[in-house]
Amino acid sequence: MKRIVLVGCAGSGKSTLAQQLGAILYLEVVHLDALYWKANWTKTPEDEWQETLKVLLEKDSWILDGNFSSSRKLRFEAADTIIFLDFPRYLCLLRVIKRYFQFRAKARPDRAEGCREQLNAYLIKHIWTFPSRLRPKLIKDAQEYSTTRNVIILSKPTEVSRLLAHLQPPKE
Repeated sequence: MKRIVLVGCAGSGKSTLAQQLGAILYLEVVHLDALYWKANWTKTPEDEWQETLKVLLEKDSWILDGNFSSSRKLRFEAADTIIFLDFPRYLCLLRVIKRYFQFRAKARPDRAEGCREQLNAYLIKHIWTFPSRLRPKLIKDAQEYSTTRNVIILSKPTEVSRLLAHLQPPKE
């Protein structure tokens, strides 16, 4: 596990798991949201975003946290491990609500400066429709790489705990 891609619904715990994996495996953690979004949720220009990804994916090791369907295949091809946090939408929604109250007055460490935590109708709808709208495509894409990559689909927080408990730091 040297090149890990984490995907899942908003609130599934991608950023948290990325930090935990990074601490155990001594890998650089890259939160794609922090690279893509500029202050006040301004998008990075597409050519700049593609160049940033290209440079990032050329590195020997990393943990990438984020969905960004436009670059998913590129990231899956570069990865050796794909982890999909496939949690129930109610859990994701509860976590996003909790996160909103936790970070509404301060910056999140996995976000660009000036991107305030949001809780709005768009985000709630995104989470609630994720299982029917985006999940099938994520499952399909992950299965497409399952013969050449280590694909891990975690459906419960206890499965995340088990994964972390079984990981060992790399041997020198």
